[in-house]
Amino acid sequence: MREIFPEGNFTEVTICFIVGYDAIGYGGHVVCSLDLPPILQDTRELISLLIHELTLVIHAQYCPAIRDLSLQKETLQETLDLLIQYEGVAVFSAYPYRVASGILQNTEGAML
Repeated sequence: MREIFPEGNFTEVTICFIVGYDAIGYGGHVVCSLDLPPILQDTRELISLLIHELTLVIHAQYCPAIRDLSLQKETLQETLDLLIQYEGVAVFSAYPYRVASGILQNTEGAML
């Protein structure tokens, strides 16, 4: 992730594990459920998901506009473009790990 966000502040991120939700990365925190089916099937999916969610947190450091999204008709296209970029960067950030760990081919229940 340092290749994508060389100036990102990774030291101020809190990672919490829970049971019974999904995963979210927002405002300096990553919360990830340990009982998601893809993680239970292949624990390497946990790292992939953490990379994805951490990317969302660090991306917000580079792009503070993500915190001020608007669904107003006048700015809807701009908002959608920003959200697509936001999620897209997170999906692709886990790609090198997925290739290196051999889970890129996981299609049944893969996280990303």
